[in-house]
Amino acid sequence: MLKPIEKSALEKAIEKFKKRFKSDINSGIDYAQIAALLQPQNYKERFLIKIGSKFKTIPMGEVAYFYVEDKICHLRTKSNRSYPLDLSMTALTTKVDPEQFFRINRQLLVSHDAVQSLQYLSSSRVKVDLLPIYNDAIVAIEKIVPFKTWLDN
Repeated sequence: MLKPIEKSALEKAIEKFKKRFKSDINSGIDYAQIAALLQPQNYKERFLIKIGSKFKTIPMGEVAYFYVEDKICHLRTKSNRSYPLDLSMTALTTKVDPEQFFRINRQLLVSHDAVQSLQYLSSSRVKVDLLPIYNDAIVAIEKIVPFKTWLDN
């Protein structure tokens, strides 16, 4: 099947699979759940930030990166403003578009626009220069190749 996946085409493909492999199919498989996973994701378009007794919205286009400091996840804008979020980095990773943001390590989720350059510190360590500046933006060793592929797209 090719993207975009239409519900009727997915249903036909599942029925074809069931007919062909009837004796091998485990009846415990939830095909509705599989179909739901294949549907396009709805990623956040903005964040609602509480500042004192007021609220402000930050559009995703203004976000440079997300980072963790003192066990609190923060949003950093392109204009170098920082705001705390009520989300964990793991939860946040599922809410942003993976074509626009990449989690380079446990503390940092960066936008394409924020990446200025890469510096090889060794064969297994890559430092990312971000704008606004963030010190210690080191790509986790297992993510170097996927990160470079993501940047190249």
